[in-house]
Amino acid sequence: MAALPNPSSNPAQRKLRRNQPNVDYFDQIALILPVLKTLRVVQAAQRTLEGELRLRFNQAVKFSEDHAAGTRRRAMRHHGAHATDQRVTSKQFAFGQRPATPPPSPIGGGGPFASHAHSVRSTFRPCAGQRLSILMNAMNEFPQTAVDDLGAGASLLEEILSGLTSEKKALPSKLLYDATGSELFQRITELPEYYLTRTEKTLLGEHAADIVAAMPFEAGRGRALVEFGASDESKAISLLDVAGSHFSVYLAIDISPSVLGPIRTRMQATHPQIRVQSFAADFLQPLAMPGTFDETQAVGFLPGSTIGQFAPATVVRFLENVRRALMGVCPPVFVIGTDQCRDPRRVLPAYNDPAGISKAFNLNMLAHINRLTDGDLDQRTFGHEALWNPGEERVEIYLESRIEQSTRIGGRSIRFAAGESIQTGMSYKYGKERFLSIAAAAGWSPAGFWQDSEKLFGIHLLQA
Repeated sequence: MAALPNPSSNPAQRKLRRNQPNVDYFDQIALILPVLKTLRVVQAAQRTLEGELRLRFNQAVKFSEDHAAGTRRRAMRHHGAHATDQRVTSKQFAFGQRPATPPPSPIGGGGPFASHAHSVRSTFRPCAGQRLSILMNAMNEFPQTAVDDLGAGASLLEEILSGLTSEKKALPSKLLYDATGSELFQRITELPEYYLTRTEKTLLGEHAADIVAAMPFEAGRGRALVEFGASDESKAISLLDVAGSHFSVYLAIDISPSVLGPIRTRMQATHPQIRVQSFAADFLQPLAMPGTFDETQAVGFLPGSTIGQFAPATVVRFLENVRRALMGVCPPVFVIGTDQCRDPRRVLPAYNDPAGISKAFNLNMLAHINRLTDGDLDQRTFGHEALWNPGEERVEIYLESRIEQSTRIGGRSIRFAAGESIQTGMSYKYGKERFLSIAAAAGWSPAGFWQDSEKLFGIHLLQA
């Protein structure tokens, strides 16, 4: 048999190989950073994106393992591989995800979402350009963005700069919740002016058993409680501890990673019978639930007035994402708290308390942005303001520049006029009927409702 030609023996090919750069997928990160102007910002964003890309690829591998295991279990239960494949694919496309077993790849190895993790880790060897594409797809499949102090990724930096350079300056409220912000918010919930937590805890204490009893239940099947914005587990415990609740899993999701470790530690000590899981995520983005949830009924839980931070259109998208993510062997249910008080004399002190905790909470966003973007915003030159918007039935939170000033964020100069405001948050006060109409637009129907005697706070039980 004739020997195969050796590429290295061809002088032209040797010259081509010498001149071709050794491109790896992390080198390709530079392709998505042209908008970042200064070397310091490029370096910070590159370090963050490299870590994010590695994380997303590992999550893609884990996702493929979970779905492969779920597929095998369903195939055994239904004794028909064809029907099972159709069901899995339908569910995945509802998430906007790829099938767990993709078509054969022209580059071998089955692709990053192959059924066997070994093929991903060991035999998948795409070229550099394909690696970058695959990792960026993994980031899109798993958009779990923790707002921590590791530096702002390109998308978050762009979001901050866009908000601060627009005609009416505004910043996303998720930037309030770094580790310090989460601690300050916990202090706010304990203030006498902050009626929400006190009223909600009383409601949960009185009606937790009624809420659980109103949930549809399939005999022989456990439940998983999925809490969104889980700054602590105290409210979730009200439901988990109901006798005969059938909860076997608790999943805590929060944008601040610093709160999740202590939740796991405390829950493992106080509730060893509950399997505790957690991950840091921006829950407004589509979420993929772990494959271990396939055999349980998912119960979503969003306590407090968190839902009020978002405009109606955003709430619809969030509820649609949650319905798709929690849909499993039986329809999910969702327990959501809503602040119903629309009296500004009662509402505004909860967001501008005499002790100044709300002010410190709002100003801390500036320190958080400085760490994320290497900025130089000065807290001392900004004030805190809370206003009532009667037309929208919401509280609006602002930071107001006390002086004319120029600051630098992400290498760019940002100017503020004296008295110019940055909107940092809002809190809609959704009455019962208004909220139910929003939920209906997202495919949820009412299954129960509880409120206090003053109608300050309501708890909705929704069913998909």
